[in-house]
Amino acid sequence: MSELPPTSFAARDPGKRRIRLQHLSSTTSGLEPDDDPYRPDYGPERVLDRPVVAEPGAQWAYGSASVDLSAIALENATGRPLSAFFNE
Repeated sequence: MSELPPTSFAARDPGKRRIRLQHLSSTTSGLEPDDDPYRPDYGPERVLDRPVVAEPGAQWAYGSASVDLSAIALENATGRPLSAFFNE
């Protein structure tokens, strides 16, 4: 089974290993906010590359990356695309 999120998420920033699903769901991941999902380059790689700017759990900051990372984790956990999970 794939890691939740994938290994590439923490490859360049070991601080990301402290981020848990509860941090993603409460928007306290500590990731740099990036709320422009309509950018042409917005996709999984941009989401996975967000830097950590605060200790996970210490600061609330809304950003689409937390929701997107939760979706990637769900797809990895179920082995199914998110659309299939919700359509069911």
